[in-house]
Amino acid sequence: MKYCHVTILDIVSDELDRQFTYKITPHLESRVTRGSLVKVPFGKRNVNAVVNEVTGTTSLSKDKIKNVNQVLSDQPLPEDIMELAQWMSSYYLCSLSKAYNIMVPQGLKSGVNRIYKKYVSIADITEARKLLDSAKAPKQRKVLERLLSNSPLALDQLLDELKITKSPVESLYGKGIINIQSSRSYREPIDFKQIEEYKPKEPTQAQKTVLKLIKNQGRGSCDNTSPKKPKPFLLFGVTGSGKTEIYLQLIESYLQQGLQTIVLIPEISLTPQTIERFVGRFGNQVAVTHSKLSHGERLDQWEKMLWGKANIVVGPRSAVFAPFSNLGLIIIDEEQEGSYKQEELPRYHAREVAERRCQFKDGQLLLGTATPSLESIHRVKSDDYNLAELPERVGDVELPDISVIDMKEEFQKGNKSVFSRELILKLKEVTDKGEQTILFLNRRGYSTFLLCRECGYTVTCPRCEVTLTYHKSINQLLCHYCDYTEPLSKFCPDCNSDKIKEFGTGTQKIERELKKYLPDLKTIRMDVDTTRKKNSHQELLGKFKNKQANVLIGTQMIAKGLDFPDVSLVGIITADTALNLPDFRAGEKTFQLLTQVAGRAGRRDNNQRGQVVIQTYNPDHYSIEAVKNENVRKFTGEELALRKKLGYPPFKRMIRIMLRSPYEQAVSHQVEELSQKLQDMGYEVLGPTPCPIPKIKDEFRWHLMLRLDLNNQEIIDEQLRDYLLTTKNNLSQQGKIRMAIDVDPLNLL
Repeated sequence: MKYCHVTILDIVSDELDRQFTYKITPHLESRVTRGSLVKVPFGKRNVNAVVNEVTGTTSLSKDKIKNVNQVLSDQPLPEDIMELAQWMSSYYLCSLSKAYNIMVPQGLKSGVNRIYKKYVSIADITEARKLLDSAKAPKQRKVLERLLSNSPLALDQLLDELKITKSPVESLYGKGIINIQSSRSYREPIDFKQIEEYKPKEPTQAQKTVLKLIKNQGRGSCDNTSPKKPKPFLLFGVTGSGKTEIYLQLIESYLQQGLQTIVLIPEISLTPQTIERFVGRFGNQVAVTHSKLSHGERLDQWEKMLWGKANIVVGPRSAVFAPFSNLGLIIIDEEQEGSYKQEELPRYHAREVAERRCQFKDGQLLLGTATPSLESIHRVKSDDYNLAELPERVGDVELPDISVIDMKEEFQKGNKSVFSRELILKLKEVTDKGEQTILFLNRRGYSTFLLCRECGYTVTCPRCEVTLTYHKSINQLLCHYCDYTEPLSKFCPDCNSDKIKEFGTGTQKIERELKKYLPDLKTIRMDVDTTRKKNSHQELLGKFKNKQANVLIGTQMIAKGLDFPDVSLVGIITADTALNLPDFRAGEKTFQLLTQVAGRAGRRDNNQRGQVVIQTYNPDHYSIEAVKNENVRKFTGEELALRKKLGYPPFKRMIRIMLRSPYEQAVSHQVEELSQKLQDMGYEVLGPTPCPIPKIKDEFRWHLMLRLDLNNQEIIDEQLRDYLLTTKNNLSQQGKIRMAIDVDPLNLL
């Protein structure tokens, strides 16, 4: 009799973060191995589990051990995925169950039906040709003619194309001339037939140098002298320098070696335009995954990868867990993007997970960006990463000319509009030339808050300590944290005055205000509100690409991954949005975002330089000046020096501990007690303080930061790990306070 030790997936309580033992009945012995996904009885339920180990012995009472009920997939999880889950559990202080759960699609766990289709193919070519040479059975001949040009073919497609019934097909099958077999059919989120071929481009000299540099190190090379464990590469290339072509040609070289590739792209940048480049080059070898897929589509894309039906995956951070068994290359585009860090359990960063997975597989990690994260720059300086550079745009296209407008001066000169005079003037100029404009504002809605000018009252969410945002299209006030809504009132809720007014600017207001200056202008707005429906992204961008609009107005989702050759002007309405946040990364985030947005301008070789207008109330801020001067190195050098002086990442390691509760006094008392205990244990503690947003969804929020030295210990020491997890479990059992542990946090709000 064989036994297996499993981790339960469906019960993710930390108290159950241990292995459970089950019997493997003889008829399942050949199908259950390490990495198998199985169904097992747990209490009164039948639950999903991952097999960690198969053994022939157990110290438990054999009559009390229950049987494995079902094997969900005959292909186990790859070994490096199993190792990755163990590492994540240790590094991010999460249960093994949480780590496994993010790696297995919900469709597999919930039992989504797999689809099988009948496929038709030629069985006897000699008899087929005899029938074709005769004048008999014209419909049967049509079937054979079609199959000779493309076989096997899905039966339903064959019948639809030829406009026939099943009768001639069944007759041919009865004669043994054709075969009809049932095979697995995969739900595809994209129509491969609709995507044009994206042919390889002749690389520039700079691209050739980069390709040679990376290939000579990695497994995609035939060079036997390459190191066993390749160093990660940071590909630092200005916007429009051809990083995507580097990715595509590298993938080709790895495919030729029989190696598979993961391509990570920020969800917000995962546009149809981006996907089409990979599918246009590699066809149905590409699997695609993102948050808007159905459970069935996700399951099918995952199983395509598991069974080797796809060798490339393009997706957001969760694609780093693609179940490839022969992984050779992981590419992370826009590596600086904050969305690679997950804010819910398990709170992993895709860059760190990708680096660890490449170590397990001796694979190559490539990080591409025009604005490197300080963590990656620091690793280059520490010789942990190699550096490759693309310093110029392809085709000698110049970087855009950037103007910075001081909105304080605009106001002093009598301009109370959200648009500077220079931006309006340039908008008119490019529109008259038939060119296009992108206007960027990282705020959705019509206005950011409502204020009573009589008593000073601001309308806030009753569940969160944040102001409500006015959305004119639905005439509602909306909380962007808990989705609370209330109708717009004409009178102040506090003093009943009618002097209540909208303040601040959102994308809806930008769109409306723009029409006052240029009433004939055609606009498209892209934000969370306009892209909720499936394929809405694709439809809106398609309209802009086809020049059905002069101006694209949007939030962060238009900042990256877009390449429209007719966009010659980019206007950044308010560059200060992130600068005033209580976050030591505010300057870095502002610089990266503005540089990326500015890079959308003037991306074609027509001897015309693109233009960027940055509107700001802080024109002298070092991050704004660095964007204007297009000087990444100067900015990163100054910011790294400041971080080192202040003792912030990447020179120190941070762990954020957040406590939240409906009971304000209980949570403030508990966080003070936790802070004192950690200090008594010898750890450096920053805080505790209320979170910058002190209340969300009726819960009061406090946090503290642990600051640790970088001493090459990748895993938190056992003393700290045990104390934090024990405290978290105790608080969870008591039920009043919830505790979250965020290793290497990016969001401090």
